[in-house]
Amino acid sequence: MNMSERKTSVILPMLTVNLSSTYSTLVRIIVLKSLFRTNYQSLRYKFGGLINRRIFLFVCHRDINFNNVQINKIFERFQQCLSNYDIKLTSP
Repeated sequence: MNMSERKTSVILPMLTVNLSSTYSTLVRIIVLKSLFRTNYQSLRYKFGGLINRRIFLFVCHRDINFNNVQINKIFERFQQCLSNYDIKLTSP
């Protein structure tokens, strides 16, 4: 698709809702760091206001060293996202 054809504001939310409607699918949306805030606000408005789904932010850097407690906490949050049909938003 070409630029400015409303992929982020129209197609992405429809696709995300469809994919996250099953219990076995955790949907992750990856956006560029420069578009992160804009996409988060837009998606939060659409999902939170219209269909009562939360957007979880997951920001991870390669230089972070995780311990077992942090890994378990991340895993629990992902399970919570999965059971509530929530959406995970991250950047590369």
